[in-house]
Amino acid sequence: MIIVASPTKPIPVTDKGTVKRGTALEFYSEEIEAAYLLQDCRFIDRIRPPSYWSLTNTLSFIRETVVGTLGNIESDTSNLFEYGCDSLEAIFLRKAIVNALTETIHLESSSMPQDVVYQYPSIFALSQLVSDVATNPGLMKKRDTGVIADQMKELVRFHTEYIGNLSSQVLNGDIRAEHRPDTDTVFITGTTGSFGSHILIQLINSTSVGRVYAFNRRSANGTPLRLRQRSAFERAGVNPDLLTSSGKVVLIEGDLKQAEFGLEKLLYEELLHSVTHLIHTAWPVDFNLNLEMFHNAILGVRHLVEFSLSSKLTCIPRMIFISSVGVFHNSDTTIIEEDILEDPSPALGTGYSESKWVAERILLSVAEVLAFRPIIIRVGQLVGSKCNVWKTTEWMPALVKSSVYLGQLPSVEGEVSWLPVDIAAQAVVESRNATAPILHLVHPTPVPFETIACSLSKLLKLPLVTFSEWLVGLRAAGSQGLTKHVIEQAPALKLLPFFEDLERSSHSGGEAFGMPKARCCNVIMESKAVRHAPSLCFDDVNHWVKGWKLTHFLSNAK
Repeated sequence: MIIVASPTKPIPVTDKGTVKRGTALEFYSEEIEAAYLLQDCRFIDRIRPPSYWSLTNTLSFIRETVVGTLGNIESDTSNLFEYGCDSLEAIFLRKAIVNALTETIHLESSSMPQDVVYQYPSIFALSQLVSDVATNPGLMKKRDTGVIADQMKELVRFHTEYIGNLSSQVLNGDIRAEHRPDTDTVFITGTTGSFGSHILIQLINSTSVGRVYAFNRRSANGTPLRLRQRSAFERAGVNPDLLTSSGKVVLIEGDLKQAEFGLEKLLYEELLHSVTHLIHTAWPVDFNLNLEMFHNAILGVRHLVEFSLSSKLTCIPRMIFISSVGVFHNSDTTIIEEDILEDPSPALGTGYSESKWVAERILLSVAEVLAFRPIIIRVGQLVGSKCNVWKTTEWMPALVKSSVYLGQLPSVEGEVSWLPVDIAAQAVVESRNATAPILHLVHPTPVPFETIACSLSKLLKLPLVTFSEWLVGLRAAGSQGLTKHVIEQAPALKLLPFFEDLERSSHSGGEAFGMPKARCCNVIMESKAVRHAPSLCFDDVNHWVKGWKLTHFLSNAK
């Protein structure tokens, strides 16, 4: 497959004229993804639906549709999202299913939830649902929050009990012989991500950190970790040579869901004898996924706890878990304290927030009975810094780009406590020995969202409308057909259920978009960077827009 580069979107090169591979792939990520999807759509449009939706016939249709979109899948019960399915492909799979049901039984498209592929993420699960719906179109069920809350509690119980069954010799510290080193040795996950790469940069620059083990999953396409990490530094606006010039960083590829992280025995023993802190940032960020899709991430948390408890140092390593204020996604309060959240109810609503709650409770439950002191940092919305571009796959950039396409921009009442990513990263490093177990990493001086919206309106020459009016326009754009062009120009359509949820929550008080106001006394006490963080203003918004235009994300903006 060949994609022709656009003259208005030049491929980035170094001073020596070589292509910046990682940056170039990110610049053209939408075109690459759209090209593959266009090829997939042409294939699945040729698949004929069955005349009778028996389970056998439905399995055949769904299997052919999925394989035509994603390629070969190991089995009918395999998780599609572990085989490369993403939000765009989920949209097209749903579209293929709805079109087939409309053609054969005249099903209204609104009867099939937007997140159906996320809720039934395997060929067999989708087939069962479609076969049942074809027989009884009114069968679609809403998520049973009571059942999900019980599942969350059971996950906590299961993993905590498993950890508690570790040998008493390890837990009692009988074999801890090595004293804590003079400088910290940090094991950090997810350093090729935006936040993780910024934390890694801060660790490298810290004089009190002697060594950093940067742990990441292996790339699906085989790209070496060294190249991926250098690309992440470039996106962060930092010279990638920092990675090697410091002499501090050891890059590791592995798998947290495997025992001993899937590492060689010798390397794992080296970690046990040296690591003083664990910083866990790696987590699937997709608000459409259900709780089941995060089981491997939760298993990874358990393995990190087991690692910490098995340390050969006299002092058990501190584990810093990057959680989210989203655990209060469903809260009925407008102000949240930096306290332990025992009730799962506030986290209900997305698999992301539910899984973060489960991880928090596992860590805190272990801490109640063992010599283990976790630090849970609930992060609010992070924004681009003065040195980097705000990651374009996040919901706010998607909202802005979609607003350019729609010709209108939403404004909502309330404040936002958004924090630049570089300041947040510095705060994590400064808080790695925090006294309090819970910290809320948000801006201590919120600003009205109107400040952000008016700045965007001025820079992009877009009129302001209510959030409800904006959503009407977004739905209308999607109803005209989810073509390649529409999805490229209105990426918020990929997150439509998320934005609809924000609209429902925006009337509940608290901050803008319905989030509760998060107290942040503990992080202010620990972090100088947070204490002195300047308030967001027009200059910050101008920097975001310039960055998005520079990377051609807002290529059609005025």
